[in-house]
Amino acid sequence: MRWRRAAKQTRMPSNIPRLRPAPDNAPLLEKTMLEPDRVAALPVATPPAVLPYRIAFGTTVLERALHSNGHLDGIGTYTAEMLRHLPAAGIVPTKVAFEGFRGTAIGADVRPLAGTFSRNLLKSALLGLPFSGNAEMGRDFDLFHATDHHIPRYASLPVLANLMDPVPLMNPEWSDAHLRQVKNWFFRRSAGWADHYVTISHFVVDDLVRYFDVPREKISVVELGVDEIYFERLSDAVREQTMAALGIAGPFFLFVGTLQPRKNVLHLIEAFNRLAEATRRACPLIVAGRAGWSSEREREALARLAANGTGRWLDYVTPLQKRALLQSARALVLPSLYEGFGLPVLEAFASGLPVIASNSSSIPEVAGEAACLMDPQDSTGLTEALARMHSDDAWHLRCAEAGSVRARAFTWSNTAQKTISLYRRILDR
Repeated sequence: MRWRRAAKQTRMPSNIPRLRPAPDNAPLLEKTMLEPDRVAALPVATPPAVLPYRIAFGTTVLERALHSNGHLDGIGTYTAEMLRHLPAAGIVPTKVAFEGFRGTAIGADVRPLAGTFSRNLLKSALLGLPFSGNAEMGRDFDLFHATDHHIPRYASLPVLANLMDPVPLMNPEWSDAHLRQVKNWFFRRSAGWADHYVTISHFVVDDLVRYFDVPREKISVVELGVDEIYFERLSDAVREQTMAALGIAGPFFLFVGTLQPRKNVLHLIEAFNRLAEATRRACPLIVAGRAGWSSEREREALARLAANGTGRWLDYVTPLQKRALLQSARALVLPSLYEGFGLPVLEAFASGLPVIASNSSSIPEVAGEAACLMDPQDSTGLTEALARMHSDDAWHLRCAEAGSVRARAFTWSNTAQKTISLYRRILDR
């Protein structure tokens, strides 16, 4: 049938870190990246029978990354992985993107959308008009899937929009203050144009309802997956050569993510500095991730660690370097104040790496009982967890084994299949 338009966190005890269970129905975007050649090729396996849905699949953020520095953030990674896995699940979407933003170019296999997003946004938000190309989009497609924050307004076909989290609206102090109120107004406005929403964790749903004012019944949860490549062990020679090129030897605690306020890196450094000096020198803190907005204090604190030989800031790392780090570290530490999903947790699990992470936001949903979950504001508890992870080999091994099992439950194939089920619900009603 053709479509017709119609909480307070519990503090962990500060003595022995314990594991926390996730909800039974539990399985958002942290910064990560695919191997460059895998992104470019996007290898897929076409199924014997392709479903008849004509899906316009928004790739504006992905195209911007591929035609600039090649670094994919969480949204770019999600988009690329879905393009790899949707065809094998029965849908071959058409890549569509807005051109013109800061000179953004798009690939030859991408259909350009009419007009720039910013001009369309102004026209639709202020005048209530549909985006340019409305008639053509309704003629050529059955549904528009907005995978990023470029959510169009069309009267001729339904729009499914990804809303990963409401962080800019919920905690504007965690984002660039330049024109933040204006940007948030337009973001909230454009989100309201979608006919249905997909998010990446059950935890986020309440916040989306509150901050975007969207009906709960229009939100579906489809969890992310972990790239199969993280399960593959590097050869000892490749791993050791990669680590030598980084100038890192021996065990270390690892943080992966952008330096920004909600990542709570200053709190991590404070907890790490409370460890005995011998522990800090034997197992330094390595931070891998680009500098984000308002990260001056984090960079200064990391510089002090480097000066006394107990830490390093690596900034951007290549996909190979990231895998080598995950396979060489003692533990991943992710004390974030808010995560829509927490993909680095799964990447660490798949790499055989134990995880110490926050017991807040979506992380317990993703980690289940496989991680040591701590109150992100409890620096004493975090210090004790770090000390135990360094010294207790038996506990370290149990955490690593539990994480490996947990990661197997999250695949991009499942994400693609659940997304297609959502397409069916929207289009066949």
